[in-house]
Amino acid sequence: MAFFVDERPLKIDRVHKIDSTGNFLITLDEKLTEEDLCKDIFLQINLDEKIRVYSIEVLDNLYYEGPLGSFFSPQYTEFYVWSPVSKWVEVLLYARGEKEPKKTVQMQRLEKGVWYAKVEGNLEGWLYKYRFFSYGKIRESVDLYSKAVSTTSEYSAIVDLSKTNPQNWQKDHHVHLKNYQDAIIYEIHIADMTGSKNSGVEKKSTYLGLIEENTTGPFGVCTGLSHITELGVTHVHLLPINDFYTGDDLNRDFENHYNWGYDPYLYMVPEGCYSLDPSGPILRIKEVKQMIQKFHQKGIGVIIDVVFPHTFAVGELSPFDQTVPFYYYRIDQTGSYVDETGMGNTTASERLMMRRFILDTLIYWTKEYHVDGFRFDQMGVIDKQTMIQVQKIIKSINPSAILYGEPWGGMNVAPRFGKDDLGDTQIAVFNDELRDAIRGSVFVVNKKGFAMGAHRKENRVKLGVVGSVQYNAKIKGFASNPGQSINYAECHDNHTLWDKNTLASKADHSRKWSVDELKSSQKLAAAIILTSQGVAFLHAGQDFCRTKNFNGNSYNAPISLNALDYNRKFEFIDVYEYHKGLIELRKAHPAFRMKTVDQIKRHLIFLNAPKRVVAFLIKDHANGDPWDQIVVIYNANTEQLTFELPEGNWNVVVDWKNAGIQTLYQTSKKVILKPLSAMVMFR
Repeated sequence: MAFFVDERPLKIDRVHKIDSTGNFLITLDEKLTEEDLCKDIFLQINLDEKIRVYSIEVLDNLYYEGPLGSFFSPQYTEFYVWSPVSKWVEVLLYARGEKEPKKTVQMQRLEKGVWYAKVEGNLEGWLYKYRFFSYGKIRESVDLYSKAVSTTSEYSAIVDLSKTNPQNWQKDHHVHLKNYQDAIIYEIHIADMTGSKNSGVEKKSTYLGLIEENTTGPFGVCTGLSHITELGVTHVHLLPINDFYTGDDLNRDFENHYNWGYDPYLYMVPEGCYSLDPSGPILRIKEVKQMIQKFHQKGIGVIIDVVFPHTFAVGELSPFDQTVPFYYYRIDQTGSYVDETGMGNTTASERLMMRRFILDTLIYWTKEYHVDGFRFDQMGVIDKQTMIQVQKIIKSINPSAILYGEPWGGMNVAPRFGKDDLGDTQIAVFNDELRDAIRGSVFVVNKKGFAMGAHRKENRVKLGVVGSVQYNAKIKGFASNPGQSINYAECHDNHTLWDKNTLASKADHSRKWSVDELKSSQKLAAAIILTSQGVAFLHAGQDFCRTKNFNGNSYNAPISLNALDYNRKFEFIDVYEYHKGLIELRKAHPAFRMKTVDQIKRHLIFLNAPKRVVAFLIKDHANGDPWDQIVVIYNANTEQLTFELPEGNWNVVVDWKNAGIQTLYQTSKKVILKPLSAMVMFR
């Protein structure tokens, strides 16, 4: 056995068998240098067999803190790329519309494996790629740190970012958020909100179409931006808008080329398929800024969905792999890509330069685009230290930033950052326990949840009511404060709540369900979400019984199935008005948005209630609320009940039919609970 670095033999000090599967640890007699890592390293087992050695974990020793990417000025442009395993790197410069490079510039190797080039002259509008020679192979790639690209992301683009700023951009600022609990989040997809034939929006399925004002649909219902502002939510959560591989810039036919965007390619570039003109590298950037600016003018924060745990593909279809092969991914001892995500690969957030890339991406979107927060797809696959760093750095830039994600682990892997890791962090997670209590398991679609009268769900609902904090010996959850719980019953994943309940009703052989009962269930679910402690989260169209024709995974289904059908808003206008009233109630009354566990324990008391009923009292002007006492009741029974109230006269603001902040009527002693209904009253 022998070890060679560019034909130079190195003495092996020790070979140690580390497990029973044939894996060995080889210790050399001398340390490899930084320069050695870009050379051809081979292990020779016998005279006929040479095995190439790839540098992966060792590259963390070359962690680099300086600039990365391209930096434009009218006099010159500078390029920095980290590729410590490359023997040489070139910048290929293309004039717009040219397929062959006009210039090829050799880059200079600096410390820590960084390559640098400075090209004189005004290169604004030029395109570029990098060409690497690593591990005996030439590789070409767009810049991992691209800020702008050509159509279909074939080339990185050199742009003057100051020209992407809309008028008065310097006056735009993040939406102020004192506590996560004050957020009411509405999850939307750029194309879905305006893509239907009845949206009344001119620029359908685009960034700018989303901010067209005063648009209406069937029978005059508000659509698009007007729908969002009318509803009253505080934040929109946008499904991925960074450049994703299946986005088709050249063919904006969302009937045949639709995707949610969970197949990331470049992370700092806006997706082109939602742009009016993706051929102009700066236009899509300006459109996204205009979109965010308009939401901010309406007092609405913008949260973007980010997908760091995997990429669309590896190898030649991954700028990560082309730049530093294998380093950015989790690789097993056989040299195979680890699949914890279901996408065939898993990024290695624990590697220092991958962690840096995640942080750089989030910092860039926060500063350059003024986004107000991030939702982390498959967050449980990201390591804890990275998430702690995310919180520290993003909160230092924007204290109002809201950070949350999916806490579940990868395929057959426990979460690296899940519910048990939250501690006192300012990171929230989706509360799947409350979700499943309200609607029934997302994996067993014919099973009913509490909102349809399922048995023995009361305690899970109570846990959601207190924001999944440690309330008492029986009601105790994962959260150290209620702001860590994202309370929801529906999101883009799985069936919509309406479709789920419809399927469950069809499987219920004990009784027949009417449309009115399903509407009541929809309202009851909303009442639970919007009167529970924690953070309220709604899926677009949930407020008017959105259906996807029972498609439980519509990530690439046609726009005709995914787009919001505003006919349903008119058809289910009572459900919509109910959601709108509950949102008004939650925003007006801080008793539903308590900040601490101690507040919840002092001010919230559960009342004795029959089966399938959850009732509680919020007392003593909780969290500075103008109302002294508030009673909230959820009746999940399919028949009406009589409920005994605490002593006194009560002003009803929410019943089975209406919701808001105005008194509907007064009651005392006892109240009739309609089937599948909620009530809120105060004194």
